[in-house]
Amino acid sequence: MNKSYCSIWNEALGAWVAASETARARGKPTLTCANAAQGPLLGGLLLALAGLAAPAWADFSQNGAAAAFCARQGSGPGTGNWTCQVPNGNGGFATVSGVPDDGSGTQPNYVTLNAWVATKLGTNAIAIGSTTTTAATTSSIALGMGASVTPGTANIQTGGLAIGSGALVTHANVTLPDGTVVTPGGNTASLAIGVNAQSHYNKEVVIGALAGQGASRYIPAGETAASVQTFGSDSVIIGTTAGQNSQYLYATFVGDEAGRGSIGQHNSYVGQNAARWRDGSYNTALGSNALVGTSSASHTAGERNTAIGTSAGAFLAGDSNSVVGMSAGYAMSGTGNTAVGTSAGQSVQGNYNVSNGYLAGTAAQGDYNVGNGYLAGYLARGNNNVASGYMAGQSIAANDTVAIGTNATGSANDTIAIGHGATASGTNSISIGTGNVVGGARSGAIGDPSYINADDSYAIGNNNTINGSANQSFVLGNGVTVNNANNVVLGNASADKAAVQVTSASIPSVVATLNPDGTTSYS
Repeated sequence: MNKSYCSIWNEALGAWVAASETARARGKPTLTCANAAQGPLLGGLLLALAGLAAPAWADFSQNGAAAAFCARQGSGPGTGNWTCQVPNGNGGFATVSGVPDDGSGTQPNYVTLNAWVATKLGTNAIAIGSTTTTAATTSSIALGMGASVTPGTANIQTGGLAIGSGALVTHANVTLPDGTVVTPGGNTASLAIGVNAQSHYNKEVVIGALAGQGASRYIPAGETAASVQTFGSDSVIIGTTAGQNSQYLYATFVGDEAGRGSIGQHNSYVGQNAARWRDGSYNTALGSNALVGTSSASHTAGERNTAIGTSAGAFLAGDSNSVVGMSAGYAMSGTGNTAVGTSAGQSVQGNYNVSNGYLAGTAAQGDYNVGNGYLAGYLARGNNNVASGYMAGQSIAANDTVAIGTNATGSANDTIAIGHGATASGTNSISIGTGNVVGGARSGAIGDPSYINADDSYAIGNNNTINGSANQSFVLGNGVTVNNANNVVLGNASADKAAVQVTSASIPSVVATLNPDGTTSYS
């Protein structure tokens, strides 16, 4: 058979059927067809997808330049747009709406349809949508109004899947800092699924409304044209507006707005708003708002950071920090810090600090400090301090201190405080025991509770006091009070006596005689 056919309404069957062009419809004279393709097309199924009744098919031959089956709803001749099923002769097939009428009211504008097929339907490609839909590369698929798979400036040749209104798969060139325009490596196709989802480079998966929109390939410092030509994007972006307006390479963004506006390579951001407006590479964020940056106008920068938990590492600035827990490391600034626990390490400013526990190390400033326990090390200022225990080591301004125990505090340089409420406030002092207070420099107390206010003094025992006037004193016992300097007091409740200066002393004359038998006699 090599004839032209039209589609007419068969009242008996209640369906559109193919008939000779000389036949006439009864009942519903419009919804005509023209220039159908050879062979039994997939038209019925695809028209059903387009919302039209599936016609009954017969053999069709090409009529004119377009091998198309077109239809439109309505009654009587009109000027409305048509929906057409059309192959391209190279294995491609499309169902496309919005084809204009040619003005006759009886058939579509085949010049317009042919132009669409020639430019927007590739070999073995499938397009279902409107005249704004494009499946231009070999074996590509575009589904949806305005969905588009195009070669792009980099001229990708094969594949691509775009599903959703305005979804885009293309392959763009990149520009190096010196102005060199380079085509990224590879021609492996990508997919974009979602309203206005966009994939710009090869080997990408982009899923979600507006995901990847306006994004571009990240160019690391020192990258050459050769490396750009070798490597593509290799990224996965899933979530509404995930990766939008970002610059990425080897990225994984999963979650609503995850990685949006971010810049860097080898980053993994999972969670709502995770690492939005974050600059830097080799970062990992897991949790809502984890590693989120300040704003679109003021990004927060840092590399090799790990943040796990809701708002963990939010506004963190610095490199190689690890924070785990809700709001842990919030607004942290520095390098190599670790914070584990809800709100641990918030607002830390410094390097290589460790905060472990609820609010531990919050607002600390300095380097190499450790806070372990609820509010341990809170507001500490200095370096190399260790605070372990409930509220231990709070609000100090010193270096090289150790505070272990509930509310234990070493508030001067090189101090050690161990015990509930133990305090060492004198430089190089030691306070060991419940409630001990050592305020003298180079002094110490072991027991509880004792009070040492003198310098270079020690007390071992309970309830001892060495007052500020008693420098260089020593107590071994319990319940002793020392007021005088240079004293050694031994025993429980022993008295403190002032030293008496001696100006002269009488020593009796003694004569020793050695006897022949070896004995000694005195006179």
